[in-house]
Amino acid sequence: MSAGLLFAFIAPLVWALMNVIDKIVLSRRVRDPLAYMVVAGLVNILYGGALALTAGWHGVRAQDLASSSATGVCLGLQFYCYFTVLQAEDASHFIGTLFVFPVLVALASFALLGERISAVGCLAMSLAIAGVMLLSARMRRQGAHAWWKIAVMVLLCAGYEFLTKLATVALPERQGIAVTSIALGLTTLPCLLHRRTRAAFPAELRNLPWALLSESLTLLAVVSVYLAMARSKAGLVSAVGAVQPLAVVLFERFAQSRYRAIASDQALLPKLGAILLIALGVALLCASELGRPALSDGLSAPGW
Repeated sequence: MSAGLLFAFIAPLVWALMNVIDKIVLSRRVRDPLAYMVVAGLVNILYGGALALTAGWHGVRAQDLASSSATGVCLGLQFYCYFTVLQAEDASHFIGTLFVFPVLVALASFALLGERISAVGCLAMSLAIAGVMLLSARMRRQGAHAWWKIAVMVLLCAGYEFLTKLATVALPERQGIAVTSIALGLTTLPCLLHRRTRAAFPAELRNLPWALLSESLTLLAVVSVYLAMARSKAGLVSAVGAVQPLAVVLFERFAQSRYRAIASDQALLPKLGAILLIALGVALLCASELGRPALSDGLSAPGW
């Protein structure tokens, strides 16, 4: 297995673990999700700043920071929707609905980066996305109302991964990840201009230990995505990421047995058909894309 593919598989597993931990915290401890979002944003600034102090910045120009900063802004804007929707919905349903975005990433990679996906790869992506949509259909039947936020997150997820691909060319991974983490955190701070959020913020500081844990997983996931994007095709990395809803279902089921009341839909069997489609799609895509050089081969910035 190539290093890029390994990191591509690590990232969705870490994201999934973070999703379930966030759901537990939002369900059991958080009263104002936007105020908690700012706490999480400050943690990302802390982590990004610490990473920046260990990186060398000689020769880095202001324009080199653009794609990494935009990646962080995309993540930060996701936070505005993510914490409010996740508090109200099952993690497995919510995360499942987001995974139409690999199609957008693949199309953007084809149109702007010249990356090509074989016919088998296209079929595989279709299977994976169909499985994800079947998995998330249960959310619609339960009367979810936050579809506009989910639609915004789909676009931001696509933008995040596509911009990450560009960022790996502009900067070495360590500098890029530091800039992304800081930009993510800064993007959440304007929420404090909202009076209600500002009033709730001091109380949410009690959840700082949970934010430190959860955002350490965010940092690990961002590192994995950067390293995967630097070594593999953007479409492949995004498609492999479609295993995240499967991992969320498994982690959620384990957490439900321990903590209770974090998932309203506890039926596993109805989800198995969708899960099998996702697994088959990812396996076919990996088989069709392995061995092909990534566009970024020889173009990426110096490594970690």
